[in-house]
Amino acid sequence: MAKKPIRNAQMIIKENYFTYLYYALNAIGVFWYIRWGWIHIKVGYDPLNALSKGGDQAFINQIIPNASWSAENEQLAVGLLEQHHYNMLFFGIFAIVIALIYNLRGRLDGFLLNALVIGAVDYAFLVAVVNRIGFSIPPPIYWYIYAVIFTALGLIVKRLVNVKKRNRQEVSTQP
Repeated sequence: MAKKPIRNAQMIIKENYFTYLYYALNAIGVFWYIRWGWIHIKVGYDPLNALSKGGDQAFINQIIPNASWSAENEQLAVGLLEQHHYNMLFFGIFAIVIALIYNLRGRLDGFLLNALVIGAVDYAFLVAVVNRIGFSIPPPIYWYIYAVIFTALGLIVKRLVNVKKRNRQEVSTQP
């Protein structure tokens, strides 16, 4: 009978350890999402800033140096590139907001939102750019993979902690 309180204390210590582990794993995943988001905000914002300050030619020169096109093609290129940079800017903001609001708390809906949306963005980049040009995979792709792995591990540990809490409550309520 005397061993029961010690056993409960050991279970609580283990449970607290896993709770801290779950928070740490989620925080590491959020760090990688923020890093992914920040680079996309920067890459999206800088050319748009050049467009607002220097006009179409400054915008194109920042992206494609020494480019020369006809007026119609230049307008089309500016429009498409501007849309692309707005997409990058807002996907970066999306990744950071979802990471801070949902992933930091270990919520499944946040995990799915960031994993699927950012995964689709990176997949499109791999197919449209990396596959065509053939250069090596850029670091933000790895950052996304790290973020998904750490937040998934955080969700798994959170699930284990919740199951242990539920089991402990069921044992303590039994006569």
